[in-house]
Amino acid sequence: MRRTQKFALILMLATVSLMFLPAQSRSAHAEQREYWQVAAQINDLFFEAQSDLFAAGRAENPAEHFVSAHDKIEQADLLYQDALKADVANIAPDADTAIHTALTSALDAAQNGEGGALALARGQVWTNLLYAGYSGALTDLQHDNLAGAAAWLRLREFRPSTRLTLVADLAAQAVAALNSGSLDAEDAVLRVRNDLNDTYYFHLRDALNHLEDAASKNYGVRAAEYAGQLQGYAAILRDDMTAKLGEGAVSDLQTQVTQLQQHTLAQDWSAVQADIDAIRAGLTNYQPVEFSRAQIEERGRLLYLFISLIHYEYSQGVRNGEITAPIEIQEATTFREQAQAIFEELRPVMSQTDPTSADRLAELLAQMETTMQAVGEPGVIKSYENEALAIVEDALAVKVDLNDTESAFIVTKTLLDDLVTSVRAGRYDDAERTRLEAYGMLEAGTEKLIFAFDPQLGAEIEGLFWLGNGDSDGLATALADHRPADEIAAIRAELGKKMNEAQVLIGAGANEPNVIIFNTATIVFREGLEAVVILAALMASMVADRKKQRLPMVVGVGAALVATALTFWLAQILLSSLARFGQRLEAVVSLIAVVVLLVILNWFFHKLYWTGWMARFHRHKKKLVSAEVGQFLGLALLGFSSVYREGFETVLFLQALVLDAGVAVVLEGVALGMAGVIIVGVLAFKFQTRLPYKHMLIVTGVLILTVLFMMVGNTVHLLQAVGWLPITPIEHLNTPYWLGLWFGVFPTWQGIGLQFGAVAFVIGSYYAAEMLKHRKRNHRSAAPQRSMA
Repeated sequence: MRRTQKFALILMLATVSLMFLPAQSRSAHAEQREYWQVAAQINDLFFEAQSDLFAAGRAENPAEHFVSAHDKIEQADLLYQDALKADVANIAPDADTAIHTALTSALDAAQNGEGGALALARGQVWTNLLYAGYSGALTDLQHDNLAGAAAWLRLREFRPSTRLTLVADLAAQAVAALNSGSLDAEDAVLRVRNDLNDTYYFHLRDALNHLEDAASKNYGVRAAEYAGQLQGYAAILRDDMTAKLGEGAVSDLQTQVTQLQQHTLAQDWSAVQADIDAIRAGLTNYQPVEFSRAQIEERGRLLYLFISLIHYEYSQGVRNGEITAPIEIQEATTFREQAQAIFEELRPVMSQTDPTSADRLAELLAQMETTMQAVGEPGVIKSYENEALAIVEDALAVKVDLNDTESAFIVTKTLLDDLVTSVRAGRYDDAERTRLEAYGMLEAGTEKLIFAFDPQLGAEIEGLFWLGNGDSDGLATALADHRPADEIAAIRAELGKKMNEAQVLIGAGANEPNVIIFNTATIVFREGLEAVVILAALMASMVADRKKQRLPMVVGVGAALVATALTFWLAQILLSSLARFGQRLEAVVSLIAVVVLLVILNWFFHKLYWTGWMARFHRHKKKLVSAEVGQFLGLALLGFSSVYREGFETVLFLQALVLDAGVAVVLEGVALGMAGVIIVGVLAFKFQTRLPYKHMLIVTGVLILTVLFMMVGNTVHLLQAVGWLPITPIEHLNTPYWLGLWFGVFPTWQGIGLQFGAVAFVIGSYYAAEMLKHRKRNHRSAAPQRSMA
């Protein structure tokens, strides 16, 4: 009797212990076996089985490949049974049932060589494993089992980072915050659920899009895998959908997904398209996470921006019903697809307030796609675009700013993705055009902000766009050398990381008035210092009798300052136009400045260093009134172009800051920077008068040639940036950032060659003139001797 009672007591204690065991055992499993690793192994075994069936299709004896595929699925089944089933069945019984059913179907499909059925099962198994991770994380979190929740959260997918969001594991961050005590349990569960719901709804829509694409191309196996994924994603979101759409709508959705899978296996593509349309219609009003007003505005601005770019790119690639530039069509297609993706996120919001406009916008985006596929007239796309933009503005009530830095980053990344796509297709010329367009988008305003906040980061980003940084090559070099696609994709990935850093940097400090004032002052002082150096070099020899030559220079400088102020004022009126064409305008202004500098300095060197010129000038002063006028205009033009070049560049730099902080704050920084420039200028010109005249001439000559060297290098770099000059990198030559900043030296044959060529032209023309003068002098001295003879 005692033994029986003791046994009963032990049994009771064991039963009570088991009541508290699930969460603890899950934690132990998680620590020892890592759910995500086991799930990845299962998925890999499915892939190997699919490869066997693919090989069977080309083999004389396919049976052995069928056996191999069957063995792979058996391994996957045993791995699931041993490592995951107990925990999955406990935490998410529906997922366990779906996985068991899919594994059974996969065994039959592998044995019979049915590639479509095997792909369908693979999609179902993978997404139901994700379903288990979803349920396990939330359940363990609610039971305060943070270790278990963290283990399950490693079995998940993420949203892509190249569009609206950066990769940020918000769910893991919430668990960490709960563990540190900075977040309560209820908020942590909400954040985890929202993060996962948002992610899996994105992947559900993405699977629909991929399925539609595969069906249109008659890719049966690929379509089947996406159809299988839909079942798991829908299961993950079922409870949330039921709460927001109702049981009837969710039941209809499940029926449609089942029909879609059947029609996909039968390769009844018209029925598949009808199923896809029905599923999309059923999801029209579903929104997994409520957007804040700021999130709606952000997405609304991006939607507007992407739509506004479609016609421009499309019109550049089509003439008379024929595609003339495939890369432009590719970019237009990409922008339309991005607009479609953002619209699908915003459609529930729009449908709540204006369902008619939401439906019409969906029609317009679809009509754009149809017209582009048929190579229709650009004017038709333009009419659709105008109507769509008006709907976005009215229905979402967003204030659109085409110069928004966040939008610029996203569009730039989109173009860089297109660049990689072109390279993978072997279209390196198209990729280079896309690189220039992406850099132009960034340079139009955002790059100025990056350099203002972190010059080193700005230099790294610019280097990755161009010729590289130290041991890392840039995109321009890689494309010029026709490097492999994977190497170029790696450079693009590194560039994306740096741009993400810049995006965070600008978002953190761009709107602080004191930061804006400081950065504005820095920009004005830096550009003003260049102008002071140029003027000091040009005016250094204008002393004593030549002092009057300073007057036209001063007049030119004054005119340049007025022109700069006028340009700044016009930039506020024509901001979007200037932002779009600013780089080209800057290239034109720089080119004019170099031409003027070459012409005037050639004259200046000759007149300055020719002995006896001033004496002859005084002797023939009355006969050279017109020459004086020409000299005045020439010197005035030199002063104007030297200063206005820096002024124009400063205006372009400041526009990005104006957009963030307004004109008043920026003008405070301008005043501070100008004060510094004036102080340096006064000291520089005062120092000039203390130099011995001969030494001053030598210093002047060196400074003038240095200025010319720098201006030519920067101008060539700008001309290459807008695609007006080719790029031929100098192999194994990497120049530091400061050399490009202060001397315009970039490692291309065009840049360095033209820099030394310009200096050689000025020096060579001077010596050629000296030799000619010497020859004439010898000829005159020899003439009397011949007459005497």
